Amino acid sequence: MGAALHPLAEPAAPEKPSEPSAIFVANVPFAVSEAQVRAVCAETGDLVDFDLPLCRSGANAGRPAGYAISTYASSEAA
Repeated sequence: MGAALHPLAEPAAPEKPSEPSAIFVANVPFAVSEAQVRAVCAETGDLVDFDLPLCRSGANAGRPAGYAISTYASSEAA
């Protein structure tokens, strides 16, 4: 027999919907394309957003900054 709940017991709290979870990806080689990094990040879970920032100034302006931020639908997906 299963355990019965006490009549005055508090019902279990409903599960919170999962919130997006962002991951910082460091040491991304400059020679890799955004599509390549996005594809690797998407292998782990439900990717909802992706950013591969570019350098804004200096000799490397317009080139990838060497890191990416991938956002997943939930912490479980990340």
